[in-house]
Amino acid sequence: MTGRKTNRIKPHKGTLFVLCLLFTFSAAGCRETVKSLDDYLEQAHKYWGFEGTALVAVDGEIILSKGYGMANRTLGIPNTSQTKFYIGSITKQFTAAAILKLNERGKLSLNDNVKKYLTDFPDDPWSRITIQQLLTHTSGLPNYTDNPEINIRRTVPISDTSLVDYVRDLPLKYEPGERYLYSNSGYIILGAIIEKVSGQSYEAYLHHVLLKPLGMLDSGYGRRVTAVPNRADGYTIAADGDPANAPEVEFSILHTAGALYSTTEDILKWDKGLYNASVLSEKSITRMFTPQAGNYCYGWFVEKRFGRYHYYHGGFLDGFNTAYDRWIKDRLCILVFSNEDEAPVEKIARGLAAIIYGEPHTIPVRKSAVQLPDEIVAQYPGEYTNQEGQSLLISREQNELYANSPNQPLRMLKAEAPDSLFFVQDNTISVIFGRDSSGTINSLRYIDEDINSVYVRVSAEKGILDMHRGQYLKLDTAKLDEYVGTYSLDSQIGPPSDVFTLVVYRQGDSLFAVPYESEPVPIFPTGPDRFSHKVAEFRLDFTRDAENRVSGCLIRLSGAEVHGTLIPVN
Repeated sequence: MTGRKTNRIKPHKGTLFVLCLLFTFSAAGCRETVKSLDDYLEQAHKYWGFEGTALVAVDGEIILSKGYGMANRTLGIPNTSQTKFYIGSITKQFTAAAILKLNERGKLSLNDNVKKYLTDFPDDPWSRITIQQLLTHTSGLPNYTDNPEINIRRTVPISDTSLVDYVRDLPLKYEPGERYLYSNSGYIILGAIIEKVSGQSYEAYLHHVLLKPLGMLDSGYGRRVTAVPNRADGYTIAADGDPANAPEVEFSILHTAGALYSTTEDILKWDKGLYNASVLSEKSITRMFTPQAGNYCYGWFVEKRFGRYHYYHGGFLDGFNTAYDRWIKDRLCILVFSNEDEAPVEKIARGLAAIIYGEPHTIPVRKSAVQLPDEIVAQYPGEYTNQEGQSLLISREQNELYANSPNQPLRMLKAEAPDSLFFVQDNTISVIFGRDSSGTINSLRYIDEDINSVYVRVSAEKGILDMHRGQYLKLDTAKLDEYVGTYSLDSQIGPPSDVFTLVVYRQGDSLFAVPYESEPVPIFPTGPDRFSHKVAEFRLDFTRDAENRVSGCLIRLSGAEVHGTLIPVN
């Protein structure tokens, strides 16, 4: 395999092995390395739940490009190098590039304030927030996707105007430029600026100035109403540990912060374009990769690993998890796209790099689980907090244990020994429980490669998620029928809509809740007018009027509440 010899960046010292891959691919040693990459990915598929496509390229030349597992389990369609994935926050670098293109054309300046272009925004704070601050997550804007309503309504369409208006009115968490805080909100506002300045939709502008010139014909803006050929279906891990269909996120909720889809081979075209300055100038590319606060560039993180600077970004949404790594000195590109959202794609991408650079790495292996007595399992649930104020929540359903952080999905744990557990989907992550002198659980240690963090137990109950671990009540069908109906949910986002609803129905002697036309959720009675999901972070309380008739509901999700009103039946 032959590589280009022009316009080459001088390789980092010690990268002869990478050059070997490029120039002497037929050599036995390089073939062996490629086999090691493939074997590693096969093991990640087998033991870490990786379903997707991976690509490794040096100087634009593909070394490995292959699919693993299924794009569609129902139809038995495998993942291939042409499979399309939703790429989540990898979208941000394209939004940043669109801004840089407008800057090159003299349509805006990165130091301009937002108010200059979005003139209907209030002076405070938008005359103090600059485009540069939006690009680098230093604007002070809170992250709008932390709002529980966004979590609840993420399969409900929203207009661009409603989303921008909602983000516009969020109170700042700190003064613009004061510090770094990763926030999807800034990239929503950047999208509004792109549309205002260019006079085109975000989708059209990206297509004409970035995607089409690079030949990225398998990339675009995600839309549920439009069929996307060769698109992977998204999966998540259900409470029983098996893959299940993930909720179909409405991309208007993610918009210019995370709504694009692509293939690994299309992203390689983008990667090449970032070296040869075919769609952005060299000056703009340099700006894009210049670290700012928080080691963040424009749509890229940067860190030093294996003695080399490494630029990367991931993307996560229900059913999809993606990683894009660039080792710029060596022109090494690694892409790992998964349509199973709990696959540890970043760890897999780093493992592939470690194989190429001959560095130590964790091999995916099977871990054997042991069954702990129920009285031991019952001691672990609770809320644990580390010195940085981060919470880890341990919950229990029957004899199974789950871990998660607020607003994050539950992840199943298995025991390898008493007080020693591991994550099912990424069994390299360990949770080790600590006890005080009386033998009571008082802490846990979270271990993941270079992370070794101690969390102190602050509550024996999992109050943030309101998990129910007691006995469920038995209600007759007449009682269950009192709760049946459609509830209009209160919304902070956009005008009132009959789309944002909760439907409750009975099937046999069971009750089901259907948020916003999503998949039915079985709910179980745990108290007067109170129902819970067995495992999910979801509780539903019903309210009654003066005549004791059910008139509304209250969804409790991750410590937040969303109210609903029963819609009368005519």
